[in-house]
Amino acid sequence: MSTYKDQLSKRLLYLPVSILGRVEFWITYRDVKQASSATLRAPFDTSKRNTTRIVNWLTDAEMYFSIDQKNADLIHISKSENLANKMATIQWSELKKNITFRGYSYGYPTKAVDFFAKDPHKLVQIRNDEKLKKYYWKPYVRYIVRPGYEYEDSLVAKEWGDLIRKDVPLLAKWFEKRMNELQN
Repeated sequence: MSTYKDQLSKRLLYLPVSILGRVEFWITYRDVKQASSATLRAPFDTSKRNTTRIVNWLTDAEMYFSIDQKNADLIHISKSENLANKMATIQWSELKKNITFRGYSYGYPTKAVDFFAKDPHKLVQIRNDEKLKKYYWKPYVRYIVRPGYEYEDSLVAKEWGDLIRKDVPLLAKWFEKRMNELQN
């Protein structure tokens, strides 16, 4: 007999959302992050079947969504309706308080968020960083890390990767394969 969580995880696999978006949906559903953003395969349109599938999944997962104010292909989700709406309004803001709020809400490493808010030009993208190449969770590092603290900052991604591998192993396999292809 499958549980409600199992049913949601099976439906998640085939949602018309980017593969990273499906990972983000699950991590938010499981309360590891307060909020996430995901790219849709087409602009949000409630008259379309694919949009209905996304809305139904989010409703069944007891999550709220808000369409980005500048990009109809981007959806912000949270278990809090107010937070989903706020994320949609501050996504592109360059104000330090909004950058920090976004980073904390997205579950990024606190020290990296604080450092980034002070000087965003000092951080490096991890995608091409050889320091984490040997770790299975490198594909889940979808945020900017502090130079010299790559391993420490990557431990958030390890938690995400462990959760996806445990709860939705097929999604983990697809995601890791796709991210490794893009990084090589």
